[in-house]
Amino acid sequence: MNEEKHKHYYLAITRLLANSPLVVEKGTVINNDSVALEAGRQKGSIKSGRTSFVNLIAAINEARAVQTLSSRKTKPLTSKLDYKAEASKYRKLLEASLGREIMLERKIYDLEAELASLHDPKIVHFRKR
Repeated sequence: MNEEKHKHYYLAITRLLANSPLVVEKGTVINNDSVALEAGRQKGSIKSGRTSFVNLIAAINEARAVQTLSSRKTKPLTSKLDYKAEASKYRKLLEASLGREIMLERKIYDLEAELASLHDPKIVHFRKR
């Protein structure tokens, strides 16, 4: 009877195991709170002291064990090529930003030279009234 009463929790466990949750983020660790949130309940609604939750908590613990085993097996292996490609991408971004900075420094230099030429003591400025 408790399984039927807590069907929404069991459905939440299956969604979390399949890594296709509706409420929580993908890759969320399976625990009492994440199952409760995925089932549409509040965090902490699954109490370990209640006898009606004994089977549910056992199922959550089993699902957590399955999740940790599967996550260990499916860790992506990154190769040196991935790191080299990423380093190359960031090197290009760095070179582009340095080019922009040099261009802006040149613009500042030109504007400061133009401003200095306007303050030449030989030039007389007339005020408009």
